[in-house]
This record gives sequence, C-alpha cells and structure tokens, in this order.
Amino acid sequence: MKIREDGTLAYILFQNQEEDIHVPFTEDVNYIGPQWYGVANHKEYNVDMRKLSPYAFEGEKDSIHYGLRYLWEEEKVTITATLKNNGLSVFKPEKVGLKLGIDTYMDSYPQWNDKYFPTMLRCEKNFFWGYFMSPLNKIIGICSPQPVASWHMHYNRVNGYGGHRIHTVNMDLLHGGPLPERHPQNLQHLMPGEEKVWTFYLMPIDGVASVQEYMIRACHVPMIQAERYTLTKNETLTIKVLSDCETALYIEKPNTKDHRILIGRTHGSPCVMHYDGLDEPGVYNLFAISSNGYETEAKIYVRHQWSWYLKQARKASISMEQKASTHLESWYGCFSGFLAAKHFPDKNLDAQVEDNFKEILPLMYDVDKGEPIIMAKRICNTASMVSLLVDAYEAKKDIHYLHLASKLADWLILQQGEDGAYRTETGWGSGREDAMGEHYTSVIYMAKSMLELVLVEKELGKLDAQWHDCYERHYSSVQKAVDDLAVRKDNIGTEGEHTFEDGMLSCSTLQLAMFALVQEDEKDKKKYTQVAEYMIKKHRCLEQMIIPDCRMNGGTIRFWEAQYDVLLNKNMINSPHGWTSWKTYATWYLYQLTGNIDYLYQTMDTLGACMQLIDGETGKLRWAFIVDPHVPVHAWEETEQDTGKYHRRDKVISEQYVDMISGWYKRPKGKVSMHQEANVVGEAGDITLPDDGWCCDNDVHEHFKCLEEVALTSAYIFEDDQGHIHAFNCAVQRNHQQLIIEPYEPIVTAVHINIKHLYDIQIHFDDDELSTTCKKGMGWLKKSY
Repeated sequence: MKIREDGTLAYILFQNQEEDIHVPFTEDVNYIGPQWYGVANHKEYNVDMRKLSPYAFEGEKDSIHYGLRYLWEEEKVTITATLKNNGLSVFKPEKVGLKLGIDTYMDSYPQWNDKYFPTMLRCEKNFFWGYFMSPLNKIIGICSPQPVASWHMHYNRVNGYGGHRIHTVNMDLLHGGPLPERHPQNLQHLMPGEEKVWTFYLMPIDGVASVQEYMIRACHVPMIQAERYTLTKNETLTIKVLSDCETALYIEKPNTKDHRILIGRTHGSPCVMHYDGLDEPGVYNLFAISSNGYETEAKIYVRHQWSWYLKQARKASISMEQKASTHLESWYGCFSGFLAAKHFPDKNLDAQVEDNFKEILPLMYDVDKGEPIIMAKRICNTASMVSLLVDAYEAKKDIHYLHLASKLADWLILQQGEDGAYRTETGWGSGREDAMGEHYTSVIYMAKSMLELVLVEKELGKLDAQWHDCYERHYSSVQKAVDDLAVRKDNIGTEGEHTFEDGMLSCSTLQLAMFALVQEDEKDKKKYTQVAEYMIKKHRCLEQMIIPDCRMNGGTIRFWEAQYDVLLNKNMINSPHGWTSWKTYATWYLYQLTGNIDYLYQTMDTLGACMQLIDGETGKLRWAFIVDPHVPVHAWEETEQDTGKYHRRDKVISEQYVDMISGWYKRPKGKVSMHQEANVVGEAGDITLPDDGWCCDNDVHEHFKCLEEVALTSAYIFEDDQGHIHAFNCAVQRNHQQLIIEPYEPIVTAVHINIKHLYDIQIHFDDDELSTTCKKGMGWLKKSY
C-alpha cells in the first residue's frame, strides 16, 4: 500500500498467485482518506494529521485526540482508529468518523471496471461488515469487531440535482442519531478522559459466496444465511449458522417483539437448522448470539398469496392517481389496473381504471396518427405505452388498443439509428450522445415492450395477413435493437448522468435473455444467452445478493430516484425500487434458458422483497425501501387531508419504507403533469410546489407487472444434485419416481419442471388434472383449457 504524507492512502495492492488486486483511493482532496472528520453545528470539518512513523499518524482538535495506524498482516490491511477526549467536557458531535477514501466514482467506460462499488455496508449491534465489488467481480471485504454507529455515502450533486455517482464512503463511529434499531444506540458521545478504538480490516475475497466466511475469519463473529428469504405459510425455513464458536439461533415471530424462541445451537462450525413454525404472514426476526458476545440479525418474510398483491396494487393504482405526464412513471400503475382486470375482473374497480386511462391517453398521444404529443423525445414513454396497450387489449378484448399499440410501434421504428438502437435526439439525456442521438434501448426496456406486442401480433398473424405483416415489421425492429445490445454489451448509454448504472445493465440483460427465449435456432439462443450472462455477472456489484434481510435481499442499488419519484431533496439508496424488478425479469429468463437454480432463488427472493412494498397488514402500497441509516431530508407532505395544500418539513429517513405522494399530490383533470426543476431542487421554504401533480412514484408498479409475468400463474419445481425436490408456489408429494404437484392458488395454470431423472408427474390444477411422464430436462407443463 502507498501511504501519503497526510496519512491518507493512495492505493492498496493485494498480490496473490492468481492476479494482483489494485484498490484505488481517490485523489479528490474533498474525499481523500482514510481521514478523520466530524460534524458539529451542522458544519463538517476534517482533522489534520501529523506523521509519527511511516504507518502511524495523529491529530488534535478542540481537546479531542485522533489517531490512525496501518498494519499489513495475513493478506489484509488493518486500520486502527483511536479517539480520545482529553478535555473536561463531554464530546458530543453530530457525528465523527473516518472518511474511508476508497475511490467509488464510476464515470466512464472502461474506467469503471477497476472501481469498487460500495455494494453492502451493514452495522450489527456490536460489529460491522460489508464489501465493495467491481464490475469485474473483484471483491474487497471490510469489517470491524467493534460496534460502528453508522455509515453514509458521499453522493455527487450536479446543478442542484442528486447525481448518479458516489465519491466514497464514510464510517460514522459516533453518531447522534436517530439510527435503525439494529445499530448500536450508545455511540453518541465521549466522556472526559474516555478513549475508544476501532479496528477495520480490508481484504480481498474470492467470491460473493465467501464474504461471510471471511468476516468470521477476521472478526470471529456469527453469520446467518437463509436458503430463502421469502416463503409461504407453513413452509420449512432452512437456515445456516456460520460461526467459529458456540452460537445460539433464536426467532421472533411477527408482532411478538422481545419474545424469542430458541431454534438450536451450533458448536463452532457451520450448522444447518430448520424451523417449521412459520404459521402467519409477516416478517420474522432471527438472532444469532455467539458465546464470545457477538450478535447478528436476519429477517425472513412469509408472504400472502401472490394474487393478494396484484389485487392490492389495483386498488393503489386508483387511490394513487395515474396522471397524464411527461414521464411514464406517473401512469405506470395502469399496468396493475389492467393486469388485475385480466385475472380478477371487478366491474366497479375495472371501470375506474379504464375511465382514468381513457382520460389521460389522448392528453399524451394523438390516437389517430399514433404519435406522442407530450415530450416525444423521451421515447421510452411511448415504448411503455405500447406495452400497456397490449395489456389493456388482453384485459378488455378491445382491438382498438392493439391497433394503437401497433401504430406507436411503427413510430418507434422511425427512432431507430443505423446501428439498430432506439435513440432520442442529440442533447437529451446523459451527454453521451453521438451523431445518431442518445442510446435509449435500455431505458425501461424498449425492445422488451416491442417484443410483448410482437408476441401477440404473431398469434393474430396466423389467421390475419395484416397482423402478420405487423409482426414481421416489429420483430425485425426488435432484432436490430437486441443485436446492437449484444455488440455493445456494457459500453452503452442511459438516461441521465453517465455511470455504471443499474438499469442500463439489467434492462440490457433482460432484453437479451427474453429475445433468446423466443429463438427457435439453438445457435442464436446460445449467442444471446451468453451475452446476457456476461451482463448479469457485471451487474452483481449493484445487487444486494447476500444481505440477510428479506426487505432488501436481491434489491438493486439505485440512489437518485427519490428526488423525482417522491420529491425528496437528497440521494439515498432505494432498494428495492420499482426498477429492481428489471433484474427479476432478467434472472427469470436466464433460469428458463440455463436451468441454473441460483437464478430461480434470486428471482423469488427479489420478488418477495419487492412485494413487501405493500404493507402485509394494511394493504398500503409504499414507494420504496431506503437502505441508508440516516438521511436528513426536506419532505413534502399534505398540510391537511384532501385540501390540495402542501408543506415541507424536516425529517430523518432511517432504513425504512417511504410512502408515495400521488395519493394527495394530484393534477387538475384534463391537465398534463410537467416536469419542472422546482419540483426537486431547493431547500425548505424557498420553493413552491407546482399544482400539476408531477412526480414519478407510480414506477413502483413495475413490481406487479413483473409479478404477473413471473409468478402469479406459475409454479416451479426442481431437482438438486442430491436428488431432492424443491418447489416454489406449490406443494410436492414424492412417491419414488412419482411427483404429485398441488399449486398453492387456483390462478396457477403452468408448472415449470427442472429434473434430473425420469418421473411420472401429476398436477392438480384448480379444475383440471394433468398426468404425464417427464424425462431429464426442463420445460413447462400447462393446464389445458
């Protein structure tokens, strides 16, 4: 490692037999580190350090002594931070800690391949752990055997807006709070003469699956791994407890705080435990407590039936207004409305959904010409409208919806560049446009939206030459767009500030994989699948793959949406956010293509996390879950119910769900909600909220669009390498080489089979029974109508 004269690091170089791992530390003087910092009277200060030796530094400010020491040992770097109060009064800052300095700033291709994204940071009651990960899947673990109060990101800002990049990360060693309940609650001050010492370990890790093992090795703490983070009632919970000393595992049922039930004990080695008491929906808390005094937590979710969530989403699509807008995110709830109407018709609710849609549609589109009339340059709006019109057609059987979808698809073809990409005009987007315009294929999966239309046109085209012509024209467009993605891979653009961005990658992946699924030629299928797998692997650094928390597990990492969606003035990690479901489509398609059961587990755990945005007790739909432990914001709120008046107030968001605002922030009927800077920029009291209701919180409905495609009508079974049968959304009874499958809901019409041996299979659908013999392999078994 190279240590600068001021005590900060320039880089760390880990050398091993396979390859060297270079960890860059930022050169930006505002974010260099490790460096002591503090906040007092709302002002941040840095502590100047003087060199005591090549590896030791100290500083003093206002009678507080700050120490920093480095040590290289056993393939890890040890950073020891010392804080001592030499004064006569209590030291009680707003916060004080280490600006870590790892360079996480991803701004260009291929530079970002060598940066480490802060993928997971987690405070436990009395220790800290997490990891940074690069797009090349290199991992740097970080942990401390001492309690760490909190952490926060240094998000960038651009022209008053929250940007799409992170400079570095801070470890908040003392913090005035409020903080999540899991965090230590006693690290707020330092008494006169008191000294605290924190040790941080930085180490290379050889894969995400090994992260927790490295934490145990470095800090001797317990860890929890769940086989599934989302289950259904009465399914068996399977948990692995990892520890190097005796550890007890407890569970706390929903609404039974502080009443812990002992599941079992380990004796210093990994141990698999089972629990059969999941007898009600809700969040179950797990606690692993080791004999050396450490405690770690996990959360497990027991879901309702999948159909319950779509029905609740339809209600929310009515109560949380769907608006004519410059942005599709304002009317995305129409998907939930029409999809629920398709499967669960309700004359009253469905009429409200369709009446609203018929009011807003002509405000945004010339339905005769088949062209957008509001913000045409944001072409993803029109692609999503194509998708919505297909769902409206399937729900209401009104062919006019499909004709309009086809005309809008023709308009989108005109927006394709010579390379096949769907493009918007130069000067709109991230500033990464070329002569053909800004690359937009992977801004809310434009090719997938077109392909959804194509699949319907293909069926109609079997009997109607006009629809067959439409099918061929639109399929050709999709193929050109997807072929462009296959060539570009992760060297593409997206909307907004350019970065190694979640949606740019997940939308490319899902479109490549979906297109692979419809290929009849195995060579073509393999080609697109290989690129999709390359893309999802690079995306892993932006996923919460191992966090032991059902609310977040599988969530993708976005942090700039709050300013647009719910008009909060700060960046914060939204995970899951509506766009997390883009990854769910991707892993679902990849599971069908490869049979890799890891993709299926990821699909179902991520979907389960996303469904929790509907409160399981009240049915209330929330916008997103915020990962950050402490974010002070100026939040818009309704002054008085149903008055149309609003105010901003100071509040702190702390690892929690955030409510939607479309229920009270509405537009006058007949008016289009227009994006304006005043909506998102400014401090408390210095701006007025426009009266047109512009916000983007209805993007949360992507989860329910995904639910309908992936899980609502489907069940899954697979056989593992040991010959055990596992199931999702169904129960399986095994009798030698016979499998009897009982779907959990009447709405299930298909079961995906992934087996390694010959089986006689019976499926008891709601009003149909299917019996067949299946050989080794995978595929769908569907209900006959």
